[in-house]
Amino acid sequence: MTNQKILIVCHEMAPYTDLTDQAIFLRDLALNLQKRGAEIRVFMPKFGHIKERKHRLHEVIRLSGLNITVGRNNNPLIIKVASLQTAKIQVYFLDNEDFFMRKNFFHDDNGKFFEDNDERAIFYNKGVLELLIKLGWMPDVIHCQGWLSGLVPTYARTIFSSEPSLKKVKLISSIYSNSLDNKLGADFVKKSHLKFPDGNFDYLDNPKVSDLYKSGSSFSDIVVISADDIEKETDDFVKTLKKPILDIRKNKGDSFYDKYFELIS
Repeated sequence: MTNQKILIVCHEMAPYTDLTDQAIFLRDLALNLQKRGAEIRVFMPKFGHIKERKHRLHEVIRLSGLNITVGRNNNPLIIKVASLQTAKIQVYFLDNEDFFMRKNFFHDDNGKFFEDNDERAIFYNKGVLELLIKLGWMPDVIHCQGWLSGLVPTYARTIFSSEPSLKKVKLISSIYSNSLDNKLGADFVKKSHLKFPDGNFDYLDNPKVSDLYKSGSSFSDIVVISADDIEKETDDFVKTLKKPILDIRKNKGDSFYDKYFELIS
């Protein structure tokens, strides 16, 4: 699988964010795929608690300056980059002062779900594809990790479907256990500017956080079950799609990576 180019899109990864199981797994995923001959790059938000000096982030001027439309507003996208320690893996951080310059992921200090999490998700997902096109490095595979990147496949196959460089990219959605049952708002589709050519996507009308898993998996070529305890509703939904599924509950260790490369070949 030498020279296979894989982009990992996520919202957390060790050592940049708190060392959750998911953050550690994603770091290990990137390193394992690289060891098997793939060229890996990573996109993630630049949350406020990520220490720029410690991790040696620096702004990439030629990539910054894009404006991402969310609803009626244009929001500037700033790009910073670092290298994953112990490996030559470039990690690109998508930054915006209004959306990400806060120390918490999705809740304030009192545990309240941020009211603009819908706009943050839209900004991030559109920003991923705009950055990818501007970067000029087009992967063979875009692997979206977690609910926050659930709209990347959706955008890639709808609004960005005319982009020639994206047509041949394989899209993968990874689903994790989800402790968030919050709603993203009745204006979600309107703010996102999504228009669906066919199919029933009513679940995006005032969607739950977990509904972005449904959207991502619906427009992906492959679905990865990345946790032992995902929601039954999501699990059942994925089974109705009749797409290739890589289930970590059935494939552990080297078996997971063997199956992974078999599916993306």
